[in-house]
Amino acid sequence: FRPQGHPDRFQSLSKLAHAYWTRFELSGIPDDLQCAIRLDTEALELRPAGHPNRIPALMALAMDLCASYLKTNRLDDLTREIELEREANHLNPTDSHTAQAFASLLVMRYHATQDAADFDLVTTICSSQTGSQEEGDDDNTTEAAAFLHILVEINTARYQHVGNSTYLVHA
Repeated sequence: FRPQGHPDRFQSLSKLAHAYWTRFELSGIPDDLQCAIRLDTEALELRPAGHPNRIPALMALAMDLCASYLKTNRLDDLTREIELEREANHLNPTDSHTAQAFASLLVMRYHATQDAADFDLVTTICSSQTGSQEEGDDDNTTEAAAFLHILVEINTARYQHVGNSTYLVHA
């Protein structure tokens, strides 16, 4: 790949990381995933806060970390992924897909930790997204349904954790 300081180093790192990611997807070799994480981390460093193309770099590393969490159940990977998604959501607050991904990850972490702060944040995100949908638009209806599904999942998990049937009413 391109040496440090080369203007195309980001592209080189990203392409190589994607190649490792693809091979991991096909073979399941953990070392390939770790290489993808390392390369995407280095690529993200070349897209500092304020860079106009930071979001794709955030999402690439987030995807790597999600795969790592699903394979290892290391909460650190999930927490790091959530921080990347939080930043992507902050950089593009009108993108409902980023908000859905962020909320879904918080649900995943809630299942692992039962942290009430995750429950509260998911509820806030989903309520604001479903409240801002306009009637009659099929895309908006589909997006609202996705957020409602996330709300059902988090409220059901909360009920299972605390046993308060109030959460079932909200589900």
